[in-house]
Amino acid sequence: MGSTNRAHYFGLFLALAALALLLIANLGTTFASTFLPDVYLVRVDQIKTSQSIRYGPYSSCVYKNGDNRTCTPTTLLYSIDINQLAGINNINLAADSALNSQVSQFTDGKLATQKAGVLLLPAAVLAFVAWVGGMMMRRMRRNNFLPFVGAASCFVGCLCAAATCGCIIVTYQAVFEALATKVDGFQYHWGTSIYLTGAGCACLLFGCICYVSSCCSRRKARTRGGEYEEYYIETQSECASVSLPPHEQYNRQQEQRVHFY
Repeated sequence: MGSTNRAHYFGLFLALAALALLLIANLGTTFASTFLPDVYLVRVDQIKTSQSIRYGPYSSCVYKNGDNRTCTPTTLLYSIDINQLAGINNINLAADSALNSQVSQFTDGKLATQKAGVLLLPAAVLAFVAWVGGMMMRRMRRNNFLPFVGAASCFVGCLCAAATCGCIIVTYQAVFEALATKVDGFQYHWGTSIYLTGAGCACLLFGCICYVSSCCSRRKARTRGGEYEEYYIETQSECASVSLPPHEQYNRQQEQRVHFY
């Protein structure tokens, strides 16, 4: 009974962990004076030119010899900068109209799904909502509304994080695998943000299970009149552990009851 009784505490912890992980993933490739530029979704390297590009959810940055950082403007619906990618491979798209046309079609096709990276933001927001719901549950819970909010936020946030991982992996892998076979010296590597997003997704999934378990931690007791009333296991156990006169225990239980069936 105790594990079910305290299920929302585990949900609270998991929601907080997911919030921290997804927040760091959202801030990847930003704030050059911190560790965040080393947090990215994927990195491409061009060995011949000693240049690389680090892709975050909302921007990308070019590095020359591991330094001289130049980034694109930050935008929610970020799309891969083809000119930036061509630049590190010494490809002049303006000089080849046929290649430029093919690249434009490719950008509007397969690369369009890369914009799903914006779902990383609502995933972090929903993790925050689930965490706040768990914080409020200890003192303000009167029914199943708060655990339902926590469970729903975790579930939808988990879907957003999973969709982000799936779309990013499929899109970048399709593009960079094609380039690796055609461009000499081209390589790509997955970054920390992908793993942080996956871990955040897992935390939200298990947090949802904990909040749903908390919703189920109610039982029925028969009253004197033969009616049924619902009350929380946690509330009842706390009342039973306090040494009060019988009439005060009865008044305390009356105040903590939710509703009758």
